[in-house]
Amino acid sequence: MFCAVLKELAHRYGRSLLPEGDLLQQPELLRDYLMVHMARERVEQFRLLFLDVKNHLIRDEIQGRGTINHVSVYPREIAKRCLELDAAGIIMVHNHPAGQPNPSRGDIIMTQNIEMALQVINVKLIDHFIITKKAQTSLRQLGLLSSVLEADQLSSSG
Repeated sequence: MFCAVLKELAHRYGRSLLPEGDLLQQPELLRDYLMVHMARERVEQFRLLFLDVKNHLIRDEIQGRGTINHVSVYPREIAKRCLELDAAGIIMVHNHPAGQPNPSRGDIIMTQNIEMALQVINVKLIDHFIITKKAQTSLRQLGLLSSVLEADQLSSSG
């Protein structure tokens, strides 16, 4: 019981770290938030951060929980949820409980499939982060996302 209370307090604290406006203006706060929420999970968790046209957070949702090394994700369900929330962009995040920060071949293929589905409905895949207890990896920084987002698209002001 005490551990559950501590975990909830940590999550609330993490949520308070997020900037009020454009999430992409302070990437270190976003990374801190993701670490608080996902670094210590014991099974893989896949979450989506839905953003509006100004990169303000619409909603943070856990899309699935899996096993120690797998979580099922469906591109059509992600696209459907983007349409329901009128999202202009998303940030995908999943953890690797075993500690390997590099994306697997399956992670890369799944990301590319989701990116293609989102392009059809004009939603930007801003990034896909992998979180471990000690590290974070950005698939965008690794050059694994096919679409190129210009700096003005990443921090759109209107």
